[in-house]
Order: sequence, then structure tokens, then C-alpha cells
Amino acid sequence: MEGIAMDACEETLTALLDERDGRVGAGHGQRLAEHVRTCPTCARVVDEWKTAIPKLRDLTTASLPDTALRRMENEVLASLAKPVPRSRVQRLWIPVAVAAGVALAIGVPLALRSPTAVRFARLQSHWGTVLSGGHPLRDGEALRPGDILFVPADAEASLAVGRGVDSRVLGPARVSLEGDPVHPRLRLDAGRVFVRVEKRWPEETLRVQTLHGHVEVRGTCFVVGYEGDRSFVRVDEGEVAAFRVAGTEAFPVRAGETFWLAPSPASSLAPSAPPAPSVDPPDLAVPPSPVEGDACDGRIVIARKAMRADKPQKALAVIEGALAAGDARVPTRCQDELGYLRAEALRQAGENVRAIAAFKSLDRPNATKAMRQNALYAAGQLEARRGNQAQAGHLFERAFSAYPDGALAEESLAGLLEAQDRSGGTAQATARRYLDRFPSGMAAARARSILSSPLPPSR
Repeated sequence: MEGIAMDACEETLTALLDERDGRVGAGHGQRLAEHVRTCPTCARVVDEWKTAIPKLRDLTTASLPDTALRRMENEVLASLAKPVPRSRVQRLWIPVAVAAGVALAIGVPLALRSPTAVRFARLQSHWGTVLSGGHPLRDGEALRPGDILFVPADAEASLAVGRGVDSRVLGPARVSLEGDPVHPRLRLDAGRVFVRVEKRWPEETLRVQTLHGHVEVRGTCFVVGYEGDRSFVRVDEGEVAAFRVAGTEAFPVRAGETFWLAPSPASSLAPSAPPAPSVDPPDLAVPPSPVEGDACDGRIVIARKAMRADKPQKALAVIEGALAAGDARVPTRCQDELGYLRAEALRQAGENVRAIAAFKSLDRPNATKAMRQNALYAAGQLEARRGNQAQAGHLFERAFSAYPDGALAEESLAGLLEAQDRSGGTAQATARRYLDRFPSGMAAARARSILSSPLPPSR
């Protein structure tokens, strides 16, 4: 009987979104309704979703400014370029690795690039309760093709899918896992999923599907979700190909653009234009001359190209040469941009202490609020990775105060909350601040968890 009951629960949860959207036949719907009347657990889940779905589909989207996108891009480049120390045992395997590279070059299949060498998916971490098949999942639990995840309101789940695909699902949401490790597919019936994808091998694909179409990628960072009765994709880095349901035309969606998979009658088929850079009015009041602008842009292009080629020392040489004393052709705007790139290049080179100092040096009264917030937030991230949670919290607090309405205001406050929580300090006040400002934000589940936990005993 228990097996039969569990099958009925799983069938009910699996068809929940279809039933709410009127896609379930009369006989099937009657059977589901009968089960809900006799199962308190499923009845509670159905009631929660009846309330959550309208609120979820009324959520609005947000776009990142250019400065935040540049920071994200350089952070990814820095993490990819970070050298991995080799142990003595690993050094002994260098000839084997060389032989493996030769085998790949001549087309010999290796287990490293076979579907069996990569796990399909697993739950990395979660907040709140995440269900699959009526069972709550635990961190590290393996997931299989055909699994359906239910993420209630005030919960979130971080998933590792295939090779190099990290996704964060914000509740209330429902995600179906399909495909195999080389060709994984995420079917999003409700909610939002943030996806970061490493560069794909030629045989690898990734598809994220909604009711209105799907997105295919090869290496990028993007968001797919619902707003009202439509679904969208917003790209933060790189580029994706968007396809509308029953269509074959691929719409390229690039960094900073949002594309509607189900357009309104008045909308254009083209993706929306990239958002304007987040800058303050004083920078717009006195634009640089064409000569200054060309000189600045040329240096920036060269430095960024060097960083993309994993040559941070070359980028530093270009940047520091431009910032040298007496270079009158570098305006203040360009100095700030080059200063930020210098800090990013130092981070990419592994010189984290100098990078932190470089980021902090951009916290100047004459710098834009967006620049100050980006720099302080980046410095806070580095301090947190070095284990200096107190210093990280201080920098996150300054980043939030520098621009309370800026693009990284929520991330800064979430970073402060995490730093306080990890250091074992009292994060209750910050949790309340966060929920007052961002009640449905990325760290809302963590903030509520902190507030629901008992305070540590006073000394």
C-alpha cells in the first residue's frame, strides 16, 4: 500500500503545473483531485502552489549594468586562470596526461570525455525544503534523468548538472531534469533558474526549456524565468540561442539583452537593447574629447584582450603605463576604468593582497557610486575567499552604503549576511535589514533561517 500511495503522490506532484494550467484530461484530473482529498501532504503542497503561482508569474526582471557585467566576466576569467598546485603523485601522471592529449588529438575516445565519466546531476546545496518524488532532498544527493524538483516559496536549490553547469533555482519553482550528462536539459514549468555554464566541448549541449520555447548555450551566464503569462531569457555573459515554441529560427541573445520567448502582440521579435551603463550624472556632464576617448578605449581594449588571453602581466603593463604620471591624455573617467581593470588583472594574476588594495583605492569621493560599489564588493569577495570574514563584512557594508540603489546593493547586503553568519557572529540585524529591503531576494531563505534560529547564549 505504501508503494501505491507514494506512486499516487508522485503522479500528483508531477502533474501539478499541468493541472493548474488546464493541460490535464478530465479523467486524469478527477483521479488527481480524489488523491488530494485523501492525502494531507499533497493537499498542503497544492494549496501552497495555488497561492504561489500567481505571485511568481507577476515577478519583474532586472538587468545588470555594464560595470557589473565586466566584473562578472573578469571574475570568471580569473577563476579559470588560477593555477592548480600539483602534488608529487599528480606530477607522476604528467606523461599519462600528455598521452591522453595525443589520443584526443587523433580521435581516440577516452573515459574522460564519455558520458559515464560525468555524473548527470546532484544537489549541491539548498535552503528550505526541496522535494523530488515527494521526498525531501539532502545536499550532495544524486539526481537522475526524469527527476522533478519542487522548490517551494522561501526556498532555493543549487544544482550541478553534467560537466561545468551550475544552476540556482529560486522558489516557488518546478524543474524537470532530462537528457544525459553530455546533453542535459532543464524543463522549467514555473519559477526562475540562474545558470552559469563553462565552455562546452564540441559534442556537449545544454538546453533550458519553458512553456514558450527553449534556450541553447555553449558557455555563458544567463537567467530563464516567467513573468506573468510569458517566459524570458536574460543574458549576463556571453551569448545564447533562443528558439520560440514550434519555431526553427534561432534568435541570438547577447550580454545585457532580454528576449521574450512568448512575445506580447506589441513586442518586437528582436531582443531588447542592452541597458545603459550605470553611471552618475557628473560623468555625463563633461564627456572626454574624441582624442581622449580613443586613447582610453584603445588601452582598455588591449588590456581586456590580454586578460581574455590569460596574460594578466601584459594587461598590467598596458594599464600601468597608461596610468603613469604625466600621461595627460588619460581623463578621469578612463583612469577609473583602467584602475578597475588593473585590480582585476592583479586578481587574475593571483596577487590577491595587491588586488584588494587596488579595489579599495577606487573608493574615492570623486569616483562614481557605481564604480565605488563594484570595487568594494570585489574587494569583499576576495577577503571572504581568504577567510577574513570580518574584513569582508566591513567591505560589503561599505559597498552597500556607497550606492543603496545600485546594481550590487542586494549582493552587497547578502555578502554581509553570509560573512557574519560564517564568522559565527550575530547576523539577526542584517537578516532583518535584508528582508525589509529584499523580501524575495537571493538570500531571503538564508535570512529567514537565521531569524528562526535561536540566538547564541550571551557571555
